[in-house]
Amino acid sequence: MKWYYCLVHNRVEPEKGCANSERLGPYDSEEQASHAFEIARKRNEQWDEGEQEWTQGYTKGREGDAAHDVD
Repeated sequence: MKWYYCLVHNRVEPEKGCANSERLGPYDSEEQASHAFEIARKRNEQWDEGEQEWTQGYTKGREGDAAHDVD
């Protein structure tokens, strides 16, 4: 069974609950679903870090590349 965190009712719900557009999940356990906001925050931080690394690598690769310079 999968679990969700309902954003409308601010509680953990089983699969049969509110519409998925109003929930975070699915999670493998009720316990995981109860930490949905913390899990989402950590995932967002990891995504942001990865994006910064990618952007920095892209910028370094373009240094001195006159073909991409636009005036």
